[in-house]
Parts: sequence; structure tokens; C-alpha cells
Amino acid sequence: MPDWGFAADRGFNRAQAQAEFEKFRDYWTAKAGRDAVKLDWPATWRNWIRNAGRAPPVPRGGFREHQDDVQRQLDRALGRSRDDEFTGTTLEF
Repeated sequence: MPDWGFAADRGFNRAQAQAEFEKFRDYWTAKAGRDAVKLDWPATWRNWIRNAGRAPPVPRGGFREHQDDVQRQLDRALGRSRDDEFTGTTLEF
């Protein structure tokens, strides 16, 4: 059984941890050869959770607003304006 507490300590809720466990189980069930042999399955699970990573939660405004906010932050960090890309550009149809 996976260590649900370890996943929770890393910020996974129960549904997210369950989804990771299903991926973990399927991956190792399908794996063959010497790489599939593990001496310490609990340690393998902890490494899986550490490497799973989690995307930051999407704000209540929705995904599009989240994308726009991330783009603005990136533009600020790079010292550019979104309008820079279009300056002097002529569109032809």
C-alpha cells in the first residue's frame, strides 16, 4: 500500500495521490527486466511522488486568466511588453 501521508505532506490531495498511485502501479506492472525488481517499494513510491511534481493550482478566474497572468509575469521578467511583438508589423489578408 502506498504511503498516503507522504503524498499528502508533499501537497497531494487524496484524489491526486490516488491518480499517481494508479500511474505508479501501471508503470511498474508493465515494466520488465532487472529495472522492475525493487528491494524497497515504499522508497520507490516516495521517489515517484517526489518526481511527480504538481502544477500550481489554477486561480478561480479560470485557466485563460491564469495563462494571461503567467504571460504578463514572464514579459515583466524579460523586460518586454506584449505590444513589442506587433510594433511595425503589417498584416496582409
